[in-house]
Amino acid sequence: MQTKPLHSALFAAILILLITVILPGFFKTWFVQETGNFKFLPGIGPVLAIGLLFRWRLRLLAVALFSIGLVACAGILFMTEIPYQAGLALLIVLQGLLIWVLQSDGLKQYYGVQPPESESIHALSGK
Repeated sequence: MQTKPLHSALFAAILILLITVILPGFFKTWFVQETGNFKFLPGIGPVLAIGLLFRWRLRLLAVALFSIGLVACAGILFMTEIPYQAGLALLIVLQGLLIWVLQSDGLKQYYGVQPPESESIHALSGK
C-alpha cells in the first residue's frame, strides 16, 4: 500500500514534535528524576517539523540530527537506572521510526526528489 506524500510529511512532523516537545515537556519523569532536566532539540525540533511541511530542504539535516540522537540514547540506555530505561527505549523506537519515514519514498516524492511511481514506470517503458 502506497502512502500519499503529504501523509508521510505530516507523520514525520508529528513524530518530530512528539520527540522534541511533547515527551520531554509533559513526560519528563520517564527520562530523569522530577528535579532533573531533559531536553531533546528544544529549539530546532519545531523548526524542523514546520520546515518539512513547507518543503524546506531540511530532510537530510533532520536525518543526521535524529541519527545522532538515536545513537546517544542507545548509549545512555545502557548506563542509566532501570526506572528510566523504558522512556529511553521508547525514544529510540520513535527516532528509528522517524528516520525510516524521513528516508521513505513518500517523503522523497513530497520533496520532488523521486518521481511518482506511475511516471517512473512510463519512463522505463518508453511511453
